[in-house]
Amino acid sequence: MDANGTYHGYVRTPDGTITDFTKKDSSGTFPTSINNNGEITGSWWDDNLVTRGFVRTASGKFRSFDPPGSVYTNPVAINAVGAVTGWFADSNWNQHGFLRTADGAIKVFDGPNAASTLPQSLNDSDVVTGWFIVGVNTYHGFIRTP
Repeated sequence: MDANGTYHGYVRTPDGTITDFTKKDSSGTFPTSINNNGEITGSWWDDNLVTRGFVRTASGKFRSFDPPGSVYTNPVAINAVGAVTGWFADSNWNQHGFLRTADGAIKVFDGPNAASTLPQSLNDSDVVTGWFIVGVNTYHGFIRTP
């Protein structure tokens, strides 16, 4: 965080070079995952402090995204082909899983009878793992195949 209260996203190369890629006109950029191609995913705050998702290409192009109905987007992992998984909250703060393909298509999914679905990782075949909550305190792990 800088003196103005803005949180910065950056990437460090093996030779020690640090590149700041904070989204212009944002209150903060929060990277969460990088793949071997140098693509990064995470979230950023817009001017209204709404949390949105992003993918940053290795060349520095920054693309924002939000699943349909999202008021809070939290990408957690990116695979080698640029697909992203994570979760988002809707206007009732129910949490849903999503898979964003490399071409930008977003698929929303939930565990059976889930109050919350929280993906944690994905592999290069777009298989997603994570956990979901049924009721108040019943937790289940899941594996979602394409």
